[in-house]
Amino acid sequence: MEEMRGLWISFMDLEVKSTENTQQKFEDKFQNIINQAKKHKINNLFVHVRSHGDALYPSKIFPWSHTLTGEQGINPSFDPLKYMIEKSHENGLKFHAWINPLRIKTSVAPTKICENNPYFRFDSKKHMIYHTGGICFNPAFEEIQNLVTDGVKEIVENYDVDGIHFDDYFYPEKKSTTSSDAAFEEYIRTEKNPMTEYSWRQKNINDLIKKVYQSVKEINPNVEFGISPSGIISRCYEQGADVKRWFSEKGYVDYVCPQIYWSTDFQVMPFEKTAKEWKNIQKNSEVKIYSGLALYKVGTDRDENTWKNQSDILKREVEILRKFGYNGFALFSSRYLEFPETQTELKNFLSTM
Repeated sequence: MEEMRGLWISFMDLEVKSTENTQQKFEDKFQNIINQAKKHKINNLFVHVRSHGDALYPSKIFPWSHTLTGEQGINPSFDPLKYMIEKSHENGLKFHAWINPLRIKTSVAPTKICENNPYFRFDSKKHMIYHTGGICFNPAFEEIQNLVTDGVKEIVENYDVDGIHFDDYFYPEKKSTTSSDAAFEEYIRTEKNPMTEYSWRQKNINDLIKKVYQSVKEINPNVEFGISPSGIISRCYEQGADVKRWFSEKGYVDYVCPQIYWSTDFQVMPFEKTAKEWKNIQKNSEVKIYSGLALYKVGTDRDENTWKNQSDILKREVEILRKFGYNGFALFSSRYLEFPETQTELKNFLSTM
């Protein structure tokens, strides 16, 4: 089986924010990303097509993304997703549609939620959770789960994607929430023997994930569905990401790609120890295991300055993953492939490809 060598392309990496020559600027930007991906031996792209309850394609469910014009809801008069899939396949790259299933708004993006965003079709208090980082849909409600699932179905039915990809934005951490959870409060009032809130969250996310998986497979069994949760296992459970179940039982995901975004020498979360902990919870070999790698930290003072001490960290991390039997990895993110600070690290990384 070919090693999965992935590259995340976030909405920030794709931003044009222009109403003039939008299509040409966007296509030039994506072509450059393709060129960089091939140069660095990447074979799978994870591309942000819905970051804030919006769409990087003409959708009957979600408004146009702000990524293209700078304002959510403005039609750019072309289909970016169609172009990106065709260009990726022409260059021998698999294309995964990366979706934030619940995120609506952060403190910085989009600057304004447009009037046809699903946010306005639901009860702003009941169906939303507000937190210091922004606003997200409450996944406890069947209508929200159906919204997410229908959005996935729209992509798989209409586009030749190789995969659907969710990241780590599920429930916000309790310490960051600024509103009550209406669904959980109702559950506590009506249930005689209620679950803990963490178990409740995991049940709701599991219900959503199972619906999405089944919907994808019913439309096209060859399309993969996978998730990239936080690299901290305890945080996953708090957010509702039941990673042990996903790694053990059929019917949830095809792969899990924890974001193990630390250096080899970071004492708080050393890469090798963390990668081994994740590998140890993979009980079903049919569910593949990848690891996210922190290209964005190269040359910075993150992780107590440990990224500045050496220039072969990513290379050694790939070798560790191979030693443990991982099926591949993904770099976050495409914009950092061209940063001057990453070039020596990337040269060493390429020597192991």
